[in-house]
Amino acid sequence: MRRLLLLLLLLPLFAFAEEALISQIVTPRGETNPLTYNKEIVRDFYNAFQKNNPGALDELLKNNYAVQDSTVIFDSTYSRYDAFSKNMKVRLSSLYNAFSDIDIKVIEMMAEGNKVMARVQITGLQTGSFLGVEATKKPVVIKVFAIFTIEGGKISHINEVWNELGVMKQIGYIVL
Repeated sequence: MRRLLLLLLLLPLFAFAEEALISQIVTPRGETNPLTYNKEIVRDFYNAFQKNNPGALDELLKNNYAVQDSTVIFDSTYSRYDAFSKNMKVRLSSLYNAFSDIDIKVIEMMAEGNKVMARVQITGLQTGSFLGVEATKKPVVIKVFAIFTIEGGKISHINEVWNELGVMKQIGYIVL
């Protein structure tokens, strides 16, 4: 009976053992929680887009990073439109050529292991060609869900879903 009572008293200490081990890890930026560190990398990625700073992407993306569009059956490296280029610098340039008054907000993020899921909203005014549609001067809201894989302190893979159909409806290209 004493052993059982002792075990019950010590059980809460073991429940937090894994959390204690995680908190002893120190990341390259000096953070002690790798999940927080990984989320900061993703936040910095979207800040680079917000500030139209392609140079910052070099610091955040691995040289051989990959981007996967989860809305297609066969995902190739080719996209007809720069807005969906696998090259993030090309995509950044395309975004700023198509829209003015761009605002990028990270609505929420969740992290587990080396994965970070981000829900993001991009707003702007279409003042340039976007997906083959000339400027409409209409406001646009782009919603993005993306799962990032972080390896060695950099983004190695992005699996994303954009609301392309919704955007095409907003600029009047599709009427449903």
